[in-house]
Amino acid sequence: MSAARRLLPSFMEESDGAILLLDAAGGVLEGNAAGRRLAACLLCGEGEGARLADLLPQWVQQAQGGTLRRTCWLEDGKERSFEARLSSISKRGTARWMLLLHDITDLTQMQEDLHRERSLLRTVIDNLPDAIYVKDRQGRKTLANPADLRNAGLSDPAQALGKTDMEVFSPDFARQTHADDQAVMRSGEPLLRREELLVRPDGQQRWLLTSKIPLRDAHGEVIGLVGIGHDITERKQMEQALGESEARLRAIFENSPIGILTTDADGLVTAINAAYLRIIGGEGRADAIVGKVKMPELESMKRAGAQRLWRQLFERAKPFKVELTFETTFGKRLTAAYSAVPLLDENGRITGSVVCIEDLSEYYRARQTAEALRSVAEQRAAEAETLRLAGAAVASSLNAEEIIHRILEHLQRVVPYYSATVQLVRGEEVEVVGAHGVEAHVLLGKRFSISSGTPNAEIYRQKCPLLVTDPAGRYPNFDLPDYHSMAEWLGVPLVFQGRVLGILALDSPLPGYFSEQRIRLACAFADQAAIALENARLYAEAQRSATEQSILNEISRSISSKLKLEELLEVVYAQVNRFIPARNFFVARYDAAADEWYTIFARAERDSIAALQQRYPSDEGVTGYIIQTRTPLLFISTDDYQAYLERTGRSFIGIVPKSWMGVPLIASDQVVGVMATQNYERENFYTLQDFDFFKTIAAQIAVAFENAYLFTRMEELADTDALTGIFNRRKFFAEAEREVQRVLRYHGMLAVVMFDLDHFKQVNDRYGHAEGDRVLRAVARCCNEVLRKTDIFGRYGGEEFVVLMPDTGVGGARQAAERLRQQVAAMGMPTPQGEVQVTASFGVAVLGGECQTLDALLVNADQAMLQAKRMGRNRVRVYTPGMAADDAEGSQMAQM
Repeated sequence: MSAARRLLPSFMEESDGAILLLDAAGGVLEGNAAGRRLAACLLCGEGEGARLADLLPQWVQQAQGGTLRRTCWLEDGKERSFEARLSSISKRGTARWMLLLHDITDLTQMQEDLHRERSLLRTVIDNLPDAIYVKDRQGRKTLANPADLRNAGLSDPAQALGKTDMEVFSPDFARQTHADDQAVMRSGEPLLRREELLVRPDGQQRWLLTSKIPLRDAHGEVIGLVGIGHDITERKQMEQALGESEARLRAIFENSPIGILTTDADGLVTAINAAYLRIIGGEGRADAIVGKVKMPELESMKRAGAQRLWRQLFERAKPFKVELTFETTFGKRLTAAYSAVPLLDENGRITGSVVCIEDLSEYYRARQTAEALRSVAEQRAAEAETLRLAGAAVASSLNAEEIIHRILEHLQRVVPYYSATVQLVRGEEVEVVGAHGVEAHVLLGKRFSISSGTPNAEIYRQKCPLLVTDPAGRYPNFDLPDYHSMAEWLGVPLVFQGRVLGILALDSPLPGYFSEQRIRLACAFADQAAIALENARLYAEAQRSATEQSILNEISRSISSKLKLEELLEVVYAQVNRFIPARNFFVARYDAAADEWYTIFARAERDSIAALQQRYPSDEGVTGYIIQTRTPLLFISTDDYQAYLERTGRSFIGIVPKSWMGVPLIASDQVVGVMATQNYERENFYTLQDFDFFKTIAAQIAVAFENAYLFTRMEELADTDALTGIFNRRKFFAEAEREVQRVLRYHGMLAVVMFDLDHFKQVNDRYGHAEGDRVLRAVARCCNEVLRKTDIFGRYGGEEFVVLMPDTGVGGARQAAERLRQQVAAMGMPTPQGEVQVTASFGVAVLGGECQTLDALLVNADQAMLQAKRMGRNRVRVYTPGMAADDAEGSQMAQM
């Protein structure tokens, strides 16, 4: 044995793995049996069928002590995969290599098969319509297919992997799935085919049939789970629809007061309901009939007419309906409405029939009995659920109106009633704030006394439910609605912590309707309603307080920044409307010098508020009463308002409202005005809280109102002619200059009408200057009635007036001037010395041509007016360029 051979342990000789001992150049020195066989017959892919021994030197260069993988072939053509590992075993300075060759063909094949299977599995998983996912012990997803991602509203697996359901799904759904996951992984038992309702992020509801299987490691320890969710939404919808349809059909068939049976094509009975058996006197004999008796034999129809109809039904598919008097198989004499229709298949062939029979003599009694039984069954089934829903309604809203609506709606399901109301305590009365089962306007807002004489008073005092039979007879003063006959009235107190908040009232036209069970259920509803209403009241109170403070703050800011009266009152109206619906709102100004009041600001939805600036003496109207007495007033009803009118002897102005409140505006201890709001549709529209807050606002704005009024008045005086109340010369020129510039810019039309009263000096000389001033004021009022709102009207000086007319040409200006002339000429002024009549001469000029300024326009109008005077006065003249404005005679006449 050579020295090299001795280097190999004997046990390697017997090894299945190929072992070769190589020199430094890669030559084979020795090898075990497996190695020698491979070296002899193994062909490697690097060369043209090169043998292993020929390529070993190259392998040594490549590996340098590492690992190589090669695909080789045996001489018989079989392909094999090997892993080659070279290890240095140098000894005494002589380089040696040991080559270990392992046949990994089977391993490689297994790896390839595993990769293909994994790829196939992933392809299947990703394309399955079912949601498939894998979770670890902590509930984090390690795999999620597209269907599972869609359920979570995701598109990228990265958005789901590593996350729990709490991070992806809704809290309710995630809590349930987490509990299920933990149960599966804790017990090691699968959860199979569980139906779950999933609400996707987009709000879509999907039903899933979910299975969860524990995932174990090699030691059998649960390391996670695999989940499969099969979408059964369509199936559930179909099942639900089918179930509802079958239930309806079965309910109709079994509970119908009309007798129904079905037959096959030979007339053999296939189904019969209890009503049919009862009508024919065969109760409990269904087994003796179904599948055993033919229809004509069952009803003993010996009359040829009935038999003929039956034959036509099956021979010609002809339905029939007939009234028959006959004796049934069970010996019962019967008069009934009898009808039958054929059942046809999709090809039109007769497969059977449906037969109905109705005992006409017992029709009404049978219907009443069936309805009563159905009502009892529905009531018992709905009690627990309705009470639960009532509790949920209490917790789901803080809006009193919504709570009342829900309570009444759910109450109807447990205690059916003709009508029901919720009445809340308002001082010594209860007010109907919610009504169901009747037209709302009949009862809403109605009030009942709780002091005496009504069942409401007894309930309020005793804090116990009260059932009243014949309420009209027992309580003659009880103001009952007249829209139906009320046999019973049930009132239940709404009690919260020993305090009566109101009453839940129900009524029925049927005597004996409200049983002890129904009273108990109504009390349960009342308890829920009391809690809900108190919560809503506390919340509304907090909201109201915050809103009030916000409104007062906003008004305070406005008081400091608004000097103009209109701006201030607009802010006050907007803020009041935030808190108190004030669609009919006005502010009146009190003129102490004249002892008159007039509306200075109004916002109305109908023609019911006194016209702006129309003056009334302080002893007229409710507004005048407030001014005289400094007393705030609140009317909660038309009767309340009428009682006030009768008590004070005052008449109302406009339409009497159903609710009204007004408060004085007091500044420096003087009444300067009144702020009021009214409602024409509802009584009790305003509450005492509204009234108190309204007074608070009035107290806050009174001084600012007076200051703004004085400021506005000063501005008006600066722009207004003190005698006539129209624009003075300065204001007219300012407004007219702006209008001229606008017309020039936009190439519009503009005209001026200038007029002067004829022989006015004679009026002053004959009647005095005081009467002359009255004439000037009357002329200004008279012209204002004729002029448009867009016209600019001012006093030019003395008895001379001027009107600027935007968007008006020469023809329109001439017509307007003629109307003014006629109006002035027709005006008469009575005086102690006799009636004064005046005329005026008018000049008209238009902007255009060489006339491009206001001054030129006024000069032209003045020349035209002088021409009118030269031609005899009391006439209208239009300016033309040929007018001799400097005519001496004309100048002399113009001064007269």
